[in-house]
Amino acid sequence: MVMLRFLGRCCIEIETLQDHFIIDPHYFTPPKKGIKDIFITHGHEDHFDVEKITEIDEKYKGEEDLTLFGPKNLQKDSELDIEEVKQEKEIELNDATITPFEVKCYKAEQCFAYLITLGDVNILHTADSALFSERLKKLKPNVDYCFVACFEDNFGDYLNFLKDIYPKVTFPYHFNPGEEKQAKKLVEYLNTNTIEASFLEIGGEFEF
Repeated sequence: MVMLRFLGRCCIEIETLQDHFIIDPHYFTPPKKGIKDIFITHGHEDHFDVEKITEIDEKYKGEEDLTLFGPKNLQKDSELDIEEVKQEKEIELNDATITPFEVKCYKAEQCFAYLITLGDVNILHTADSALFSERLKKLKPNVDYCFVACFEDNFGDYLNFLKDIYPKVTFPYHFNPGEEKQAKKLVEYLNTNTIEASFLEIGGEFEF
């Protein structure tokens, strides 16, 4: 069994029998205790929140020390020990394999989307990108759940990308409490244009 939780903004938490990790720890709903690993897409403070990382270390980590993964520039820009991720260099956990794909994010020095493989299920976390690499577009038909941002100016970009990979379900994210309307608008837009999309509220979770 795998439990996936959406904690707000671009923060998702995934818990398996042997792994427990979080991506982009800028959350509004706190995670569950037992986190082992943290993955960061890029250095913007709504993705790379040092205070939240400290809070996880103090309240929500497991018995072992946390392992942090992220772009190279985060290591030099912070005092944290962050393992560098590289284009398509797989990171093997216990139940999960994480594959980074470099993407463009607005005013970010370097940014990575993460493909999370759990058995025969693939989850794609796209950071807040609307400019997707050709390598990422070639993932079809291997994405089950895809998370994309919900900036209205980029609805067409999200749609074009999603039509390349056709995930089974797309979830809009990158919103704060009180900003759900934008995500629901993207759900409607995608469903109207043949992409299966669903709204996942902050604090919402599902298992598979």
